[in-house]
Amino acid sequence: MLIIRQELQNGSLVCILPDDSQQADIHAIYPSRLETSAKRKVFVTLLETALKKV
Repeated sequence: MLIIRQELQNGSLVCILPDDSQQADIHAIYPSRLETSAKRKVFVTLLETALKKV
């Protein structure tokens, strides 16, 4: 939904099944050397926050 939000808002794309949705598991995969990376932590937190809004 994040990718197509603008198109939905301006009407160039229409949702034909608004009551139909599907749960999805999303995983952030990264090398173990980034386990303590502050940038990785911020990015994963950003993803979690953004995806909760969808």
